[in-house]
This record gives sequence, C-alpha cells and structure tokens, in this order.
Amino acid sequence: MKRISGWDLIYFIVLVFVVNFVSAALYTRIDLTENKKYSLSHSTRKILKSLDDIVRIKVFVSSRLPKELLPIKQDVMDLLEEYRQASGGKIKLEVLDPSKSKDIEIEATSSGVVPVQMNVYEKDQLKVIKGYFGIVVSYRDKKEVIPFIKNAANLEYELTYRLLRLTRGHELKIGLLFPSSYAVHKNYSKLVDMLRKTYEVVFVPDTEFIPCDVLIAGGVGEFKDTTLSILKSYIEKDVPTFVFASRIKLPENSLFGRALPDDRFLPFKKYGFVIRKNIVMDRSCELAPFKTQFFVVERPYYPWLRIIADNINHKFKPLKGIKMLMLPWASSVDTFKTEGAKFTPLFTTTQYAWEDTLGMILSPDYINIPKDREAFHKFLMGVKIDGTTKDGKNYRLVVIGNTDFIKDKFVGVYTSNLVAVLNMVDYYALGGGLSDIRVKEGLIRPIRPLADNTRMLIKYINIIGAPLLIILFGIVYNVRRKNKLNRIKEEFK
Repeated sequence: MKRISGWDLIYFIVLVFVVNFVSAALYTRIDLTENKKYSLSHSTRKILKSLDDIVRIKVFVSSRLPKELLPIKQDVMDLLEEYRQASGGKIKLEVLDPSKSKDIEIEATSSGVVPVQMNVYEKDQLKVIKGYFGIVVSYRDKKEVIPFIKNAANLEYELTYRLLRLTRGHELKIGLLFPSSYAVHKNYSKLVDMLRKTYEVVFVPDTEFIPCDVLIAGGVGEFKDTTLSILKSYIEKDVPTFVFASRIKLPENSLFGRALPDDRFLPFKKYGFVIRKNIVMDRSCELAPFKTQFFVVERPYYPWLRIIADNINHKFKPLKGIKMLMLPWASSVDTFKTEGAKFTPLFTTTQYAWEDTLGMILSPDYINIPKDREAFHKFLMGVKIDGTTKDGKNYRLVVIGNTDFIKDKFVGVYTSNLVAVLNMVDYYALGGGLSDIRVKEGLIRPIRPLADNTRMLIKYINIIGAPLLIILFGIVYNVRRKNKLNRIKEEFK
C-alpha cells in the first residue's frame, strides 16, 4: 500500500481551503422548485439594482434558539445573503447577537426589535430564555423594522416592500368604498388586514373625495346615488379602480336571490362594460356543504365557479402563477366597443358554463344542467379596462362580476382569491412591483374538468380495463408456466 507523504497532505489541505474560499466568494444556489420559491423574484432584483445609496440590514438574532426556529434562521440568512449578492454592494449585512453584549441588546430594543420568551431544552431540562430574532433595515436617516420573525414564508415580500417604501419616502393609500364600513369589518377583515401590512387603508365616505392611490369598490349594486357619484369621480380622475359587483343579492344564510336595481349599473356603460343580470354556473365547480336532517354533506355546487389555470390570463403580470380562483354566485361581464377603450380579459369560465337569468332559487336541489348543448359557452368574469372618455378623461378599471369571493369565509379556504386581488393592488399602486412574490407560496392546484367522452372513457377503463389486465396477466403466467413444465419434462425423457 502506497504511503501518503507530508507534502500530499499539505496539498490536500490547501486545496480544501481554496475550494471553500472560492465557493464562499461565488455564493449561488440552484432552485428546482416550480415557482422558484427559494430564488429572488424579478421585482426584488430590479429594486435592488435601482438602489442609489447604501442600505444597511442588521439581523439581531440570539445564538440560543428553540429547535423549531433553527431551520427558519437558516432560510432567513440564505435569503439575506441573496439580497446582498444581488445588490451589487449596495446592501451591507450585519448579524448581531444581543445575548453577547449589553450594548447590542440596548441597540436592538431601541430599534424596535422585541425580545420574546422562548422555551429551550438544555441538559434534559426545559428553560425559559429571552430571545431575539428581528431585522432592522436602514436607508439614509430612515429605517424599517421587522420586530420578530416567526417564519420565512413572506419575508421576501416584507423586505422588498420596506426597501421600496424607504427609497420612495411615503406611504401609499388604498381606499375602500363599500355600502357599509361595518360590513367591511365584518366580512372583509382578512383583506383589510393584509392591505394594512403594506399600505394605509382609508374608508371612503359617500360624501367626500379622499385622495388615494387605488380604490376598491365592492357591492356596487347596493350603492346610493351619492356613493355612485363618488365612485365615478375616482374613475374619471384616473385613480385605478376595482369594481367588484354581482347583479344578484343573496340574503344572509339564504339561497333565494334577488336581482339588484338596473339603475345602479347603467352608469358603467359609459366605460364600455355592463354586468349582466344573471348567475353563471359551471360544471367546473367547487363542493359546498349543505345541512341535511342529520348530517352535513358536500355536493358539487354549480354557482361556485372554479376558475382553472387554463382560463386565467397569465400574461397579465399579477395573475402569473395563479392556479385557481373561486367565484361564488357571480355575474358575467359584457364589454362593447367604446372609442378609446382597451379591454384585457382576466379570466373566464370553462366552455361547460351556462347562465340562469330567470330563476333565483339557488338551492342545489333546484339546479339542473341544461340538456341543450347550445346553452354552454365561456363567460367573461373579469376584465381590465384602460380607456379615455369622450371628454378626454383617462380611466383604469378592473371589473369582476362578484364581491363575495374576497369575503373572509372564502379567502380562508381559497387563498388564491386574496393573492390575486393583493397582486393587482400592488400592480397599480407600485407601478407593477412585487406582484410576482406572493405567488411563490403554495396555491391551490385544481383538477381540470373533463369532457363527457373523456369521463366515460376513463369510467369504462376502470370498470373493464382493470379486470382485463388481471385476466391477461393470468393467461400469460399460465402459458409461461406450462411451457416451463414442458421443457422440464423433455429434459428428463
């Protein structure tokens, strides 16, 4: 056996040091996930390249952390290292442990990083310690603070938005125009809470124009004349406006709908669209729970539209990566040619959808699939409109024939609904920025609806194909066994 010389060992040690030094200097990771979950988004890289001064990021993190926080710490440090690398030297990263110095602890608490009581196991004993895990981002004489990091899921969005807000120097306003502010707090609290993490949210009264960067108008069919007038003033002052409205109103805990007055929707013809007086149904639908005498059962409910990825316009940046939307009791949107208006479809139903314009009894027991094939076609459910009125006023609209889809009881299950709306708000408020970050997180991926012929084919393959395969396997096995036995008999003759 050949002996290793001292020089060989020295060469090996030097080689290890050189490889480690080069790999540390050329830090990179390969992200094989479908939505590039572990890579910086295009929006973040664009903002980092546009920095015109040094940004200092201080991470205050205790060396003693509970085991469940250690993977999160690693994810955070990896993400911050990518920020540093992508900034071209504009981001200076510093990691500090408040438990090692009283001065560092004072700096952390005075900056807004709060200590948290944590449980750790040491020598088979449970101990309660005071721990830090927060970030301070400083730019010139301003700073933004993340007091404590519970998870790294939305950290890129929080960091990038804080960088954007520091460099812009002002907070953006999102206006909410609904029939009742009480209804907003009761039914749309998750939307409001998510918006408040990024923007200043203002409730617009129906008697006063309050300047804001984006307006969300919901439940338009129930607006008073004064509220409609305020809405028109926002549209014609070129404030990006979201119009969410269905032509059908369902009372609380009822499946008996009523049509909302036509005059609430007539003013919108001026902008090239109308919300049809219908309820759209689709074979691509969600399951809904219904109470029976003894149980709660889930049944396919055709008015709960499942908008699948194939019918979502992924060329529109805020919807890129959205795999599914769910619209409950929605009305379709019709557009017509208007001089100066440009229409961009956002999403439609499948080709297996139909409309109900007469009956307003929406119990599943009274809903039947039409037998006439001509009743089925695609319906436009959401559209983006950029236009100019006859008197020269520009307007930007997002129109969706539904308001219920962003209620708390739906966005808690169908997170894509909320993500899509927040992305569109970012798109208009921030000039297209950040809308590609939220979709990194896991969103619902629905099963695509199948044509009748395909469904029947799969059914008969399952019923007939599986037994045939077993029979075929048995025949082949017996033939091979007999052939083997015959060969053995011939060998012993």
